[in-house]
Amino acid sequence: MSSDHLTCCLPSESGDGYSCDFETGMCGLSNKEGNPVKWVRNQGSTPTPNTGPSTDHTKSNNQGYYAFVNAVLLGNGGKTTMFTEKISATIDSCLKSWYYMYGQHCGFLTITVVDGKTGTSATIWKRWFDQGDGWILGQANIISKESYTIEFEVYHGIAINVFEGDVALDDITIVSGSCEEIGVCDFDLDMCSWTNDAGNDFDWSRQKAGDITVGPKKDHTLSSENGYFVYLALQSSTGSDRKSRLISQQFSSTDVNGRCLQFWYYTVGSTGTITIYVDYGSTFPFEQPYWSLTRSSTNDWQRGFVPVVSEVDYKSAYPPVDTQSRPTAPPHVSTQCDCDFESGSLCSWTQSKTDHFDWKPIQAKSNGGHGPVIDQTKRTDEYSDKWSNSVRNIVPLKEAEASTRPSEGVLGLVAYMSSGPIVAIVLARESAISYWRELIGPTNTLKARETHPDR
Repeated sequence: MSSDHLTCCLPSESGDGYSCDFETGMCGLSNKEGNPVKWVRNQGSTPTPNTGPSTDHTKSNNQGYYAFVNAVLLGNGGKTTMFTEKISATIDSCLKSWYYMYGQHCGFLTITVVDGKTGTSATIWKRWFDQGDGWILGQANIISKESYTIEFEVYHGIAINVFEGDVALDDITIVSGSCEEIGVCDFDLDMCSWTNDAGNDFDWSRQKAGDITVGPKKDHTLSSENGYFVYLALQSSTGSDRKSRLISQQFSSTDVNGRCLQFWYYTVGSTGTITIYVDYGSTFPFEQPYWSLTRSSTNDWQRGFVPVVSEVDYKSAYPPVDTQSRPTAPPHVSTQCDCDFESGSLCSWTQSKTDHFDWKPIQAKSNGGHGPVIDQTKRTDEYSDKWSNSVRNIVPLKEAEASTRPSEGVLGLVAYMSSGPIVAIVLARESAISYWRELIGPTNTLKARETHPDR
C-alpha cells in the first residue's frame, strides 16, 4: 500500500538564519525581565497531568528536549515572553516552529517581530486554546529592513479553577526565502510534516520504488524507480484490528468554498482498508471519516479526492495525499444506500410507520410549485425528485388530520429552505459572540432597515 505526491509538508532544513532544537541549551533564547513564570527546557512529560507533550519533536522520545511554560501559573491576564538575540535584517525569510498546545486552558500563543532600531512590533502568527494532543508546525514570513528579534509570548485570559495549560515549542528555524505553501509533499526529500501515530502497530515509511519487491515500480511524481513515496507493507499475516495511522500537520480553517485534499494511491492484493479522517480537535468529539477503500487492488497509481470545509483548524489522518487547494468532488464509492429515485421506488430506503406523513418519489413538474423545479440526477422536471447526499426535498403529505397538516405557506417556506445543501457551521474564534451578532445585524427591524438595508 503506497501513497505519493502529497500537498501537506515542508522539507526539513537546518536553517541558515537561526536554528534551535533545545538539545544542548536555549540557543540564545531569553526570558523577558519580569516574567511571572519562565520558559524552561524540559524532557519527557511536563509536571502537570493531562496537558503538554510527553516527548520532544526532534527525537520523538523522552530523551529529547523542548521549551515549555505552564500558562495556568500566569494567573488571570498574565503573560510571559521568550525572545531571541538580534537577527540580521531580511527582505524574505521564513520562521518555522513546532508547537504543542494541549490542555483546556492554554491561553494564547503569539509570535511577534520587534524592530531592533525603533522597537516597534508586528504580530506575524497566533494560536489560542487547545489545539490537540500533538506537535503542530507553524510558520510565518518575515520582512524587516532593520535587525530584529522574535518574541514568543503566552497570554492567559480570565479563568477560574483551571489546571491544564502547558504550551511547548521545539525545532525553531529561520531560513532564507518565503515559506513554502503548507500542504504540499512528494516525499522526494523527506516525510514533510506527516508523522506516524505513536500508537501504530506498524509504521508508514518513506521508500524508493527501486528498493521494494512488492508495490509500485515507479513513483507518481517522477515516474521513476528513483522516486520516493510512503509505503506500508500490509500482509494477511498482520492480523485483524491492527492499524497504522499517518497524521498531517494542522491546517487552518477554510472559507465556504473549502479545500480539496488530492492524493495518489497504489494498492496490491486485497488486504486491509484505507480510510481518511478529518480531526477537528476538541470542536467535535470524534474524527470524521471522509474517504475509504476496502480490499481493493489497483496495481497502478489512482487519484483520490477529499473535499474539506471547516470553520475550525483541522488535521488529516491516514494516507498522505497530493493536496491542492481547489474544490473538487471526490470519486463516488457505491453502497447499498445509493438511490436516484428514477425507478419511482425508494430503493433500499423504507418509510417509518410511526410518523405523520411520508416521503415518496415525485417528478419536479408534479410538486405543485413547492420545492425544486428540476431534479438533481437528470437536471430536468421530467424525472423523479429525490432525496440525495446533497439535496433534501419536501414531498407531498399523506392524508392526515388537519391538526397535523402544515399550512401551504409553511410547506413552501420549508421546501425553499431545504432545496439546497445543508451545511452545519461552527463559529469558533476570538470574541465569537460579538462577531456573530455583527454578522446577524440589528434585531430591531426598523433599525436594521436604516443601518443594514442590504441584509
